[in-house]
Amino acid sequence: MNRLRVVLQGYPLKSDRGWLGWCNVVLISTSEGYFLFDTGSYGDRKELLDSLGNLGVGLSEIKGIFLTHFHFDHAINIELFENAKIYLSEREYNYLTNSTFEKVSDLYVPKFMISYLLSRNPILLRNNERVLDDIIAIDLPGHTPGSMGYLLESTKTLIGGDAVKNIKEFYNELDTLLVFGDIKDFRESLKKAKRIAVNFVPGHDSMFSFEKNVKKLTDLEVIIYSNTNWKETAPKEFKIT
Repeated sequence: MNRLRVVLQGYPLKSDRGWLGWCNVVLISTSEGYFLFDTGSYGDRKELLDSLGNLGVGLSEIKGIFLTHFHFDHAINIELFENAKIYLSEREYNYLTNSTFEKVSDLYVPKFMISYLLSRNPILLRNNERVLDDIIAIDLPGHTPGSMGYLLESTKTLIGGDAVKNIKEFYNELDTLLVFGDIKDFRESLKKAKRIAVNFVPGHDSMFSFEKNVKKLTDLEVIIYSNTNWKETAPKEFKIT
């Protein structure tokens, strides 16, 4: 796990306005340089760049981006990394290019970004394909038909995206609230994740390990700032842990 660095911490948060969409963005050092797993959303941009800067990593040093799926909160910042190779599953590519996402009313796909993705000539991956070093591409369909995880074979660490969205769903084997593929596939993907890995980077929660019980590997804390009281100059803070 020490090869991984959390660039942006994911959170399992939802409001009556909808999903906040704060996913995990993780940096890995490989034999070919630095790679990212997912990129976060528009509102993350400054924090993403600041966090990479604090780790001493410049934009041009990111050699590649492994996408778990093509929802806005995971993929929309690929355009910040103009020199990076883009990796995603062949099944997700087909989901986008044959417009299946529109047929299933997947509103979380940033449609305007598909042409940009194609212009970057993404590298398409298949199940159990060894991508780089000990990184193996793993099909985890359900959340989207082409959802993909990435298994670090040497440490049995799975970057699961929203196939492993958060600890609560994973531990209790709950159906996720957003399934644009087949719910049976989603359930099987969750079981598959438990069979192949011990350590997990979920889409929206703390890193954790799981054998018989869950052990969190990263702290989870976020502060929400509210400026609704115009009589106070300082915003009100709400801490969530």
